[in-house]
Amino acid sequence: MQKHTRMSVDMHSHTTASDGTFRPRRLVKRAVKNGVRVLAITDHDTTAGLSEALEEAQRWSIDIIPAIEINTEFHDTEAHILGYFIDVENVPLQQRLLEIRDRRRTRVARMLEQLRAHGVELTEEDVARHGKGDSLGRPHVAQALVARRYASSVPDAFDRWIGRDRPGYVGRESLSAPEAIALIRGAGGVPVIAHPLYLRSDALVEELIEAGLGGIEAVYPTHSPAQREHFAALAKAHGLGVTGGSDFHGPQIKKIDVGEISFSLTDLRAFCLQVGQEPPRLARG
Repeated sequence: MQKHTRMSVDMHSHTTASDGTFRPRRLVKRAVKNGVRVLAITDHDTTAGLSEALEEAQRWSIDIIPAIEINTEFHDTEAHILGYFIDVENVPLQQRLLEIRDRRRTRVARMLEQLRAHGVELTEEDVARHGKGDSLGRPHVAQALVARRYASSVPDAFDRWIGRDRPGYVGRESLSAPEAIALIRGAGGVPVIAHPLYLRSDALVEELIEAGLGGIEAVYPTHSPAQREHFAALAKAHGLGVTGGSDFHGPQIKKIDVGEISFSLTDLRAFCLQVGQEPPRLARG
């Protein structure tokens, strides 16, 4: 396998265990090819992809950080809480994740019912073909809509059918952001707010800091250089760590590739030092 000479860290990626399009094994191989030395797999509401990723990582010069992304509600908006260095065997964590995934399946069924009322004939089997894991969600419904030619693309599916205030939209029953932070802390992990720009308010970020947030994802594809500096400064002001990730789902979902961000081994070491975690093997020294 040909590898890039650039060595980077990507702390935000998804596999088919949630709404990514690459199996864990394939994602690891692509990360290695792109020069990634440390990869966090942060599937939505599940850790099911980690064992395969860890097995594949043993064949290459790459470390995998056990992680997760929990979708939450916070002041009438979505807040995604990343959890790093979690104990994947933690029983309270896995019990709550199972509950969340059950709610996801119920939500998908309600979405399909509403879509049928608008002449869109999709079945749960249609959706399941695009969700190879056990954490079905709107992206899988969007892909099914495209496959059945009710939409021209995944963004079009959201805009036309399943985005907020669209015919097939159903609100989620989620954990609150403080609950997710406590759950991650209870599993020995470090909770980090993903893509904080989406919250549209530093006051909301600061409220999460009071709830136990450990870091801010300052380096993110849609953050401008000025916004990256802003969120890094906000983290520093509160004694938090800074992370960065591509939010890779697959090239047909988002244009950004795994490792295609400015986050280095040095940045990862600084994060680990700030939050009191031992850096992964390849990030030491």
